[in-house]
Amino acid sequence: VMDIWNLNKDSELPIETIVATEKERTVSKIAFSNDGRKIAVGSSSGSTKIFTLHEKLALPVEEDAKKFYESMQARIQLTSQFQSQMESEKMRQHQYAGKSYASSSGLQSITSLLNKSDK
Repeated sequence: VMDIWNLNKDSELPIETIVATEKERTVSKIAFSNDGRKIAVGSSSGSTKIFTLHEKLALPVEEDAKKFYESMQARIQLTSQFQSQMESEKMRQHQYAGKSYASSSGLQSITSLLNKSDK
């Protein structure tokens, strides 16, 4: 089964459900055509099915595309801010432990921090 969702709508239900594979098989790959109207679905058995989407599903109106773009940009920005906050918090925790992990080339990777603290 393959569900088609409208990510601009806050809904717990897909707008379309397609039986995409044989019984008890899973979807292993999907690909969209350049025009967005067809979806090729590969199953765990190795078979491939091609589905044609209704134009309403395949081609979003400009307003929907703009809303989706703005929503994704906001999520990317929030994720970036959260990651920066987490890195700052990690650095503060390490500094409180009496150790500084900054180098002349900037902050070291987590892996190198772990290796350094084991020595």
